[in-house]
Amino acid sequence: MYELKFRVGSFIGSELGSSILSGSGLVKHQIGVGLQFLVLTATPLISWWQLQFGFNLIWMPALLVVAILLFWIGTRLRESS
Repeated sequence: MYELKFRVGSFIGSELGSSILSGSGLVKHQIGVGLQFLVLTATPLISWWQLQFGFNLIWMPALLVVAILLFWIGTRLRESS
């Protein structure tokens, strides 16, 4: 049988946890979280804006690609050491 082991609080003691708590790692983490929050709030607002007021439909896939790129950059910043 396979055995799964989980340690509560192991994230803070790991190398990643200590690098996030350091100076530049904390700034990268906060910028990454901010970018992801921006994307996750702007994407539904863009859809709502399209439904309420309308704009050329070509903007929807273009803005979705921009949102995907910004979310990816935010993830890379959060996970960088």
